[in-house]
Amino acid sequence: MKLIEFIDPVECKCIKRPSVVIKSPYVADILINNKEMLAHCPSLGLGNIIQPDSIMLATKSNTKTKTDYTIQAVLEDNVWVGNVPLHANRIVKNLLENTNHIMENIKHIKPEFKYGDSRFDFLINLNNDECIYCEVKSVHIKQNNTAIFPVGYIKPKQNTVSERANKHLTELISLAKENKKAMLIFVVQRGDCDKFSPNLQKDPIFSGLLHSALQNNVIIKIIYTYVDTKGIYFRYIEDYK
Repeated sequence: MKLIEFIDPVECKCIKRPSVVIKSPYVADILINNKEMLAHCPSLGLGNIIQPDSIMLATKSNTKTKTDYTIQAVLEDNVWVGNVPLHANRIVKNLLENTNHIMENIKHIKPEFKYGDSRFDFLINLNNDECIYCEVKSVHIKQNNTAIFPVGYIKPKQNTVSERANKHLTELISLAKENKKAMLIFVVQRGDCDKFSPNLQKDPIFSGLLHSALQNNVIIKIIYTYVDTKGIYFRYIEDYK
């Protein structure tokens, strides 16, 4: 099942990130048909996968942006790795609306649902009038055949990769403690993984929160996909235990 389609993708090579022209970590200089172009990199360096001479897959950017292309995927060890974090939300929305892989008996879903001081990726309303508060995280990096999250730079005076991810998980735990249904979905955007693990070595804080979420009955699911030069496809989904 195709979940995301790449529109007129072209292969390119990374020259430099950040770009010499626009010195943003989200912009790279790329080479397409021997012409230098600017490309948006939604995942920054994709956990250091994006390097000079990396082979990448790009699609034309919106004409109003400063970049010519957007990097959709990057080749690592002959495996395409998705490079757009927001595709994880689109994948979950697609599966919620068109399949029962994630949840059955769905009445409707509300993206970007605000609850108190929090905003969740989805509110899922079931036919029995139950509600599920859902957060989505995109996973791009692996160790051996295990997808890991989170991965990234730890800023000075911090001891965690993503305070935002910790906040979201803490909010889900709080909802579960109030006997509300809460769900966290990890979307693995590469086809060479068959396991998932929190990044205990890099971020024991998030790993501890994920364990606490399990103990408090937060529903945790892993969606495995594979990526090729045409798009992103569903492989399977499993409960994280």
